[in-house]
Amino acid sequence: MGIIQKTFKFAFILSLSLLSFQNTSFAAINDVDLQTMYLKGDAIMYTINLRTFGAKDINKDGIINEAAGEEKGNFLNAAKELNSLKRYHINTIVLMPVLETGKIKAFGTAGSLYAPANFTNLNPQLKSNKSKLSTEEQFEVFVSACHKKGIKVIVDIPACGSYDMYLKNPSLFKKDANQNPISPTDWTDVKVFDAGTETTINENVYKLYYQLINYLCAFDIDGFRIIAPNLKPAIFWERLIKETRKNNPQILFIADYNSNEQNKNITFDIPNETLFKIGFDGCNGNFNQIKEWKTAKELTDAIEQNYELSKKYRFQKRIIADFATQNDVSPLISQNENLSLMITWLDATLPFTPNYLDGFTTGDTYLFSKANKKAIKSDTDDEYYFVHRGQIDIFNFSRKPEGNNPFIREAVIYANNVRVAVPNVINYGDLKILKTSNPSVFGYTRTFDQTTIIVYGNINFKEKVTNVKMRIPTPSGKQTVIPVLTMQPPKIRRSSLKVDLEAGEVQVLMIKDFEK
Repeated sequence: MGIIQKTFKFAFILSLSLLSFQNTSFAAINDVDLQTMYLKGDAIMYTINLRTFGAKDINKDGIINEAAGEEKGNFLNAAKELNSLKRYHINTIVLMPVLETGKIKAFGTAGSLYAPANFTNLNPQLKSNKSKLSTEEQFEVFVSACHKKGIKVIVDIPACGSYDMYLKNPSLFKKDANQNPISPTDWTDVKVFDAGTETTINENVYKLYYQLINYLCAFDIDGFRIIAPNLKPAIFWERLIKETRKNNPQILFIADYNSNEQNKNITFDIPNETLFKIGFDGCNGNFNQIKEWKTAKELTDAIEQNYELSKKYRFQKRIIADFATQNDVSPLISQNENLSLMITWLDATLPFTPNYLDGFTTGDTYLFSKANKKAIKSDTDDEYYFVHRGQIDIFNFSRKPEGNNPFIREAVIYANNVRVAVPNVINYGDLKILKTSNPSVFGYTRTFDQTTIIVYGNINFKEKVTNVKMRIPTPSGKQTVIPVLTMQPPKIRRSSLKVDLEAGEVQVLMIKDFEK
């Protein structure tokens, strides 16, 4: 057992008994709409691919073969898996697209979830063959099951249309100088809609999205995540959100948006603050760059920038902590399990909304033995099991995301237990970035009333650091120090503490009665 595992095991036993000084809990959510819950900071989100979430892979080869008695993920078996999320305090799930997928020039044997064949039909691949209920009726069963368990439901809205859609109605799509449809970056299985300009809206494309949103609202959906909103002008979304809320005033709209990905030929400049102004309730904080950051300052700069924006729109808009998304390689591949642990505690203690990806909580590497090999059977014109190495599979009928790392699972449970135990600190507490003596070490405090959480870690995942000093709030001399995640609390002298950190190690303290 490594030092991080030992630290966690020790802290888990010690601090659960000490956390009793805070007995406030997150508000019950069954009677609270998602928008209110999200803006208060009580939402803990979890993104799933319904095509894999409840899948039964009997021979463990990673691919679902229904002819051999295996079962692909569907609405009904997904409803049976919901209990597995409650241990992590998950109260909101984000569904990757539930629309029928394209089959022409497709990626993978089932088609990409983000390459819809149309905007009018639910994906028949998500229908269980063991039930006589229609696809729509099964979706209703799933949404109802979520709500009965106190779980809100957000649905992804795709940014583009599949090649199948383009062939049926090419006038909906952008063309290049040679009148060929345009694909965004390397998404060659989809084409970009011609949604209009900064001052005009293409009414045909708008109607497509408006009808889809209203269709999904009829299933009692709680919110929508808009994929790549910068592929359409701001006025497109402003109008859509406004018109949707005429009949659904509390519906949540969040943006899955990476401001680093811009293409002047097909994207619009929509900064996060503009997204807020046109009606979105939340957006990503672009934290998924953590795997590439070399210094702690890169992390703390991103934290401060997003915190300042959050304060400007306090309880009106909220940032999502997108440290590990469906577009990212598993932390276990990009670094190691210490990155997963660091992300877990950043998610749990920062003033942003956590969003876990299915499989993160169990340490999945998203590696498949049949990846990119020729398939026995395909529902598309792709004869290979296409996947992005180390990323959740959105292209095939594949296994349920899972891993074999109970340490990460217990760490997520524990971190969210702490988050839920001190909601005032997390939702209302001030954030202060700490000065440290080592460029690889970050630190910050979260303070509410007389309770302070101190989080610090080594963003260097290869080398240990020693004798690192950091300035902290002045202690009163009577404070109670709770080692939430550390073998032994570091010595606090006057307004500083000194720590040693293993490569990629994060430590967490909770302190009662700091001087104000």
